[in-house]
Amino acid sequence: MPLTNTIENIEFEIPSEQWPNLRTKEWEFIYSDDVPVPENTPYRIWAMKDKSEIYIKMRRLPPRGNIDLGLVEEEYAEVMFKMDPINNASLRSQYYEFANPENKQREVYLTSSRIKPMYDRGIMTRYFARSLLQREKIFEIDEFKYELDTSFYEKVQLLWVLKGLKERVKKANNRFLTEANKRMNGIRDFLDPLEFYKEESTPLEELQKRLGTSGTGY
Repeated sequence: MPLTNTIENIEFEIPSEQWPNLRTKEWEFIYSDDVPVPENTPYRIWAMKDKSEIYIKMRRLPPRGNIDLGLVEEEYAEVMFKMDPINNASLRSQYYEFANPENKQREVYLTSSRIKPMYDRGIMTRYFARSLLQREKIFEIDEFKYELDTSFYEKVQLLWVLKGLKERVKKANNRFLTEANKRMNGIRDFLDPLEFYKEESTPLEELQKRLGTSGTGY
């Protein structure tokens, strides 16, 4: 879903233009890289038509020219995420959950996961995501996060070969990346087709490893 579609789906903004920005509390928000947002940071809320919300940090622009007209210009700077989206609900969430207790919605944000290659199988499924508002950042997630309902993320899964003849592994993973790139443009350049590659040992090398004689000449 393109960012333009996200903007078009804004129902209203909290607060409205004539009112001052909201201010963050301590440990209330984090950025997409898990860095906490400082207390008293100005922000606004995009209330979406699907009842979800996006939290946007505001940035003050420098005055134009040499004449100070007393006007403060701002721009939308960066997306923020609730550190505790269940117990730290915003104004819109509180109202929606009160009015629709049977349809409570939880805001979901994704962070990267540590992945352990499955060398015993020789092949694995990998999962990736990126925010629609930060399209330059692709990160790896696990299957659980991939299955979550996340309106503001692109997600893709692909097979990944770990073992075998090097050129065949590279060719196979490049083919999987090409297919995945049709669904998430840029992932083909993000990943090395030989990432996690483990070259298979010959029977002699395996025997040497078991005997502890590898590279000794015996």
